[in-house]
Amino acid sequence: MTESVTQPTMQDEPAPPEEFVARLRAQGTRYHHLHPFHRRMDVVVDFPLPDATQRWAIWRLHLPESHDVDPELMQSAVQRCALTGGQIRNAASHLLEQLGTKPTDYTYAVFHQPNTRFPQAVAKQLGFTPQQISPGLLAPKIGNTYSAAALLGLCAVLDIAQPGETIFVASYGSGSGSDAYALHVTNAITERRALAPLTAAYLAREKFIDYAVYAKWRGKLVME
Repeated sequence: MTESVTQPTMQDEPAPPEEFVARLRAQGTRYHHLHPFHRRMDVVVDFPLPDATQRWAIWRLHLPESHDVDPELMQSAVQRCALTGGQIRNAASHLLEQLGTKPTDYTYAVFHQPNTRFPQAVAKQLGFTPQQISPGLLAPKIGNTYSAAALLGLCAVLDIAQPGETIFVASYGSGSGSDAYALHVTNAITERRALAPLTAAYLAREKFIDYAVYAKWRGKLVME
């Protein structure tokens, strides 16, 4: 009996280290004109979104062998959900598509805000204006509140929203997913708003402390 063995071609063999580094450097050079900071980088590596087949493989790795998830549901999900984890832009785009709305249909927009630039960038990519996100953008004032960030921004917007106005909200689940909501302000807002202090009132109560007080409160200084 003759045994057939397929020999690997040169393309199947891993590239020598010096060739691999050369490829990465060549790829990184196209970023150097974008910003002076990029010119300090030796290598910039792109990580493209996985396609449906790759998503199927990735998600299967996170499921136990005895899982009860319907294979047809999995196939449908990997086709519809172009996600690597929690991607706010994708969740927001999907909601707009499902509702048949566009950014100009909303009075306000609130996004997850671990910093100031992140929600500004997402809003710009989706087509929202700075005026739409400004009322709910609290990161420049209070920093990153993590899971509460989008909800606090929504509170600030509800403090000024009027009946009939609309609010677009997209939050982030720290890698688990992203939820997006389209809210319509009703007449109940005027009476409910007076039941609790406004967000602006809480922000006005800010009190700055020096590092010594901070360190003491955090237990970094032990008083004897």
